[in-house]
Amino acid sequence: MNGTYEARDQRMSAYLTKAKQLQSTFDEFTIEQILRSENARADALANLGSTTTNGSKSIPIMHLMSPTIQEAEVLAPIDHGRNWMEPIFNYLQVDIPPDDRTEARRIKAKATKFCILYGKLYKKSFTGPYLRCVTNREAYDVLKSLHYEECRNHSGARSLSNRAITAGYYRPTMRTDSQNHVKSCDKCQRFTLVSHLPPEKNEWAEKLPEILWSYRTTPRRSTGETPFSLVYSLEAVIPIETWLATARSENPNEEQNSLELNFELDHLDECRDRAALRIQAYQQQVA
Repeated sequence: MNGTYEARDQRMSAYLTKAKQLQSTFDEFTIEQILRSENARADALANLGSTTTNGSKSIPIMHLMSPTIQEAEVLAPIDHGRNWMEPIFNYLQVDIPPDDRTEARRIKAKATKFCILYGKLYKKSFTGPYLRCVTNREAYDVLKSLHYEECRNHSGARSLSNRAITAGYYRPTMRTDSQNHVKSCDKCQRFTLVSHLPPEKNEWAEKLPEILWSYRTTPRRSTGETPFSLVYSLEAVIPIETWLATARSENPNEEQNSLELNFELDHLDECRDRAALRIQAYQQQVA
């Protein structure tokens, strides 16, 4: 506050900014450093909140349930440009290529990898069913759901983009978007080089649902399958898919789905046997 020392830590800088804001509400103020030997009563008062159980009738105690400073939330990007899907959709839907001849040839070549289902643009995938093409904002919501919300496991950019593809979504810059998303994640940047020691008991209870979701829905290298699919013979649907539908969830036929599920259950033992063989082969490789 006096300019004698510099606040280099990010949190201390935030508190310094907050203190300077409060400073403007006073007509004048002074700061004086008190020696530790003369500061015993102030220390006792500061520690009173952690030593008393029923409070005090003579000294008011205020418990702060959250820090005075609030961490800035990552805002969704604003897409000011034209929707990247529009030229491809127009060409496939009504055969309208762009006016520019070079751009028209490029769109015609690219359009062979896409198709229109249920009035929406999908991309043909090498890894599974058709991928739902999403806008910049929708891609942000998908990555946020996988990285921060119910499905979160704060994985790296490559893993995050692969999970988005596995979930059934596509955007030409999905990997770049994932890298930017991870870079903007405060926890990922803060704990990248920190040893991941077991959390405290109360934190473990809060983190358990996220950890279990990530573990159960991530394919294991040793089996090639997710633990969820080996138990239920189907893959879990991420929460965002309930409103941003993909090819597998768009206009579902419940009767046909039930029939297919029964077929998958009949083949479940075979799937588990293959997983067991992969585990044996994997164990031999690492032995």
